[in-house]
Amino acid sequence: MSLIQILLFIISIIIINTHPIYKLNTLFYFDPETNNKCDETNYWTPFNQKTTCYRFINLELKDTSEKESIKLMLDHNIAYSDFNSYKSKLKEATSKWKKVKETISIIDEDTIFKIMNYTNKPNLKNKKTKPYHYLGYYYMNSYYINNGKEKNEYGYWTNTLYNKDYVYTINKDGKNTIVKKNEKRGIRPIIKILKKNINIITKEIDITEIMIKKSKIYKYPFENKKYGKKNLIYKQLQGFTFTKDKLIFHSSNNDDRKHGILYSYNSPDFKKNYKIQYGTTGHGNGMTFNNKTNKFLICGPDEYNELYEYDSKTFKIEKIHKASNKIPIFRSIGYDYNNNLYIGYSAQKIFFTDTKFKKKYQFDIGFFEGAQDLEYYNGFVFMTTSELGSPNKYQSYSFYEKGTNLIYIFNTQIINGKLSKDFGRLVGRLFIGKKGELEGISFFDNNVFLGFATKKIDNVNAYTFYGINYKLFERDIRLIGKKQGSFVFDNKLDNRKLSFKE
Repeated sequence: MSLIQILLFIISIIIINTHPIYKLNTLFYFDPETNNKCDETNYWTPFNQKTTCYRFINLELKDTSEKESIKLMLDHNIAYSDFNSYKSKLKEATSKWKKVKETISIIDEDTIFKIMNYTNKPNLKNKKTKPYHYLGYYYMNSYYINNGKEKNEYGYWTNTLYNKDYVYTINKDGKNTIVKKNEKRGIRPIIKILKKNINIITKEIDITEIMIKKSKIYKYPFENKKYGKKNLIYKQLQGFTFTKDKLIFHSSNNDDRKHGILYSYNSPDFKKNYKIQYGTTGHGNGMTFNNKTNKFLICGPDEYNELYEYDSKTFKIEKIHKASNKIPIFRSIGYDYNNNLYIGYSAQKIFFTDTKFKKKYQFDIGFFEGAQDLEYYNGFVFMTTSELGSPNKYQSYSFYEKGTNLIYIFNTQIINGKLSKDFGRLVGRLFIGKKGELEGISFFDNNVFLGFATKKIDNVNAYTFYGINYKLFERDIRLIGKKQGSFVFDNKLDNRKLSFKE
């Protein structure tokens, strides 16, 4: 055997016997009923309960490349019971998991303490001890299924007694706690499966450098003028859009939830102010422009139970559409110019309506970050999200460690009145940091724009927008996605290869 053959043989052995190494709390997708891989494009959430593609949490403390199997815990509760009946509930809830050969269990005290790395074990008198790690993610920790409807926000069972009356559980924040045995808690199965059968959560594509190096920046200082009976300055960007020749954005003040201000600037450079208008639009949360009627719309006021429709030339309110049995609540709004439809977001759903706001289509979304705004472009809906708090300081309940300032991209192709087979499918997730609170996204003159709320720019507080050529933007995020193994604009969603529901 030649030296090259020997080397190839050694490499093949290494490859065959090497498995991925995963960190504690890594998220995976797996279908325990079919034993198939699946992914975040269609997985179980409290708002999408028709699938058996579930999200799991890695419980391995020290995973190694020699391990071909991995221990995972379901990241939501699939039943509820008191401690005395958890075994029967566990068996009942996992009765269809026939493809999972290993024993199905729930978490125990020792595993909790090892994972959470307590310096002092909690007890009934000392509840202030803090863990080094949390276990799981806030929103998914707060739900369970009971016939697909109910929820419990108090956590889930372990199988370990504290004493004859009390048991260890994990609460909704992922912390260990102690409760009485007869209280109701969720059931969260643990399984051990082959690594080759799971899909790790796809990393979001970081577009920060693209926006820093390649975009044009538009910034506008706050108007240092006080309005209304409360004598307030309105300086919080909430939404923006482009008409045929203007940039328009909406600003608010949290001390006045009923009023807001519209600012507008003329193209092509958006330097010359067109109008500033104080009105009753409230906090607001999103804007869009209908290029067929030449009207722009704002979601407002604070409860998002009204849509304000403005004439883009006069800035006069043409109509106020109030939420009712016939008109849904719009917490965000966009416009599908290809099909003359409005797009809204509310209650973890994105929906499409006709121009009279009658619902036509809708789909569930699979994330829990604070939704900001959405807009349509070339068959896709781009939705911006951002958590509360100061820029780049992420909340404990964020979906990811970098769980803020994300842009979710959904396929929303409609051709000749027919929905594409992948309508509503998540096809990309972008992240941008270090810019403040991402409020919205808009498209104008073949460019994509991102708008950010309060942050100091050049020692002056400003509204800030970043604009970049869309083709350049798409090309670059494809390249980054390919390099890091993320997905965006999946090739099978290309217009030339679409299939349709009949």
